Amino acid sequence: GVLYFVAWSLSFYPQVVLNYQRGSARGLSHDFVAMNVTGFFAYSVYTCALRFHRGTRRLFAAENNGELPPVEVSDACFALHGLLLTLITAAQTVYYTLKTSTQHYSHGGAAAASDATLLHASRSTAAPPLASPRGAEVGAQPRTASKAALWLAASDSDSDTGDTGAIEGAARLLAGSGSRGGGGGDNGGDNGGGGGGDANGKRDVAIVRPARAGSDCEESDVGRAAQSLRAQAHSDGLRTSVVVLVALMWAGMLAMLASVELGALSAVRAVTMMGLVKAVCSIFKYMPQVRNNARRRSTRGFSVHVVLLDVTGGALSMLQQSLRVVQARGSLAPFAHNPAKTALALLSLIFDAIMLTQHYLLYPAPSPPPRAPRSPPN
Repeated sequence: GVLYFVAWSLSFYPQVVLNYQRGSARGLSHDFVAMNVTGFFAYSVYTCALRFHRGTRRLFAAENNGELPPVEVSDACFALHGLLLTLITAAQTVYYTLKTSTQHYSHGGAAAASDATLLHASRSTAAPPLASPRGAEVGAQPRTASKAALWLAASDSDSDTGDTGAIEGAARLLAGSGSRGGGGGDNGGDNGGGGGGDANGKRDVAIVRPARAGSDCEESDVGRAAQSLRAQAHSDGLRTSVVVLVALMWAGMLAMLASVELGALSAVRAVTMMGLVKAVCSIFKYMPQVRNNARRRSTRGFSVHVVLLDVTGGALSMLQQSLRVVQARGSLAPFAHNPAKTALALLSLIFDAIMLTQHYLLYPAPSPPPRAPRSPPN
């Protein structure tokens, strides 16, 4: 019981830390966050009522031949802790989304057009070199540069400016900013490529000759990169159907609590339905994240450590309840009398297996492109 509590509780922190380190919530489905908050509110009511509310415990015992509900203090603490951390994650998502929107509109269209021109130049067969403020020419390795541009454009940029951010990343590499070495700007290391620039995020532009015909920068590759960029720009947002579903769940939970106060609904039945709300939320919270990963063809932005800790907690939770079955001489009451915990553990194991398959087999992280050698000083 203690081990499952520790593993499941720790599983909330990697995503919070990852969002903070990247200054971004891109890659984390907003549907997932909304469902998580709703589910843990319902689970907190369920566990706290069955563990601490004397009236509910007495009613449960009266309906189950004197048996008390098999909900422990660790279950209630996990639910309350999970609710707190999911609220923090939701606050991060709202904050970084609003911050990104503000930055996106403040950049204007000129920079985007310039970066798009740089990316288009990498496909040209006989385009002249790009002008350089420094007047230095970086010769060579057009194949490496064009391949790196596609790698950056097709991968998940952490710049959080949608298509423009990924195009800008490709343009930086094509423009030779990687010649300074190291990750430029605040998110240089996270953007996976190289890329110079000072601490203020300013770019150093040098001349790069475009790729020749027949190089790695083929039309089909550019099409796939553009498709990935479009999917990235639209996959994280909160869908209308999920908003409606979450609103209906909150309305239903408030109606159930009001019915208990008015005596129209048994407290035991109400909290049991709260547990089922958590189970439904678990189904619908995982599906958008799985769909998001599939559309982006990447798991970047969603911490795999969350999944690893979650699957560990789910396995330990099932083991704990199985040991209780042994103690009860084969009675399945530990599973039947705590359906929310049983459903939560099973759903965690199923969907975690799917997301681990996505992360390690279907959409593994791409290897960074080789860096072009530095040009000799004049």
